[in-house]
Amino acid sequence: MRTIWSLFGALALWAAEPAAAAEAHLPFFNANRDWVLRRFEELQRPSNADLAPARAWSFDPFADESALARLRAAQAGLDSATTVGDLGGFRAALDRVLLDAAAAGARLDSLDRCFARHLRTALEVTLAAKPAVDVERVEAWLDGMLVQQRTLSDTERAALAAGGVFEVVRRVVEPRTQTLEVRAWARGATEPSRTLLTVSPPPDQLSVVHLDLDSAQAPARTERTALGGGN
Repeated sequence: MRTIWSLFGALALWAAEPAAAAEAHLPFFNANRDWVLRRFEELQRPSNADLAPARAWSFDPFADESALARLRAAQAGLDSATTVGDLGGFRAALDRVLLDAAAAGARLDSLDRCFARHLRTALEVTLAAKPAVDVERVEAWLDGMLVQQRTLSDTERAALAAGGVFEVVRRVVEPRTQTLEVRAWARGATEPSRTLLTVSPPPDQLSVVHLDLDSAQAPARTERTALGGGN
């Protein structure tokens, strides 16, 4: 019985703190929350819009009772349990809550990926380096948030040394001014090369920032281009 109570206590604590659990889902929305909300508020809503496609999803995470209320109902079943069968009913109710929570999380992640796929403003950062600069690891940061980190394989390092170009990061971004920082660790260097610059990706275009790294300590030389748009 003590084990069951411990399990329930942990689940109740999880349900009482939804913000922590939410961090595991909706990665794009969490990373771009303010921008998404601003764009949503700016949308015009015609009175004659056909809402049938949206309603076809038939998904409202708030239509059913909350997970916390269902956990409390399961607790009531446990509190009144007098037989092994009653405990089995409690276990079944708890399993249903967990299954529904997992299904809701999967659907939210699906919506998140679908939304991100339809956005066309993107940023690509590429890196080239002199053969003497043996780059082992790179990181990309946007507005102080780590968005990519990669340890280069032996094949990638050899290709870079032979004059190749390494894709540091390619991702959908907000069409606004942002701070980009690329850190590159070279073999034998105690500190990375830090290249810091401001980017303002134009809407519906792919902004390309190419970095040429001549030194393991100095910032890279940068070249910028943009592709697409005009549609």
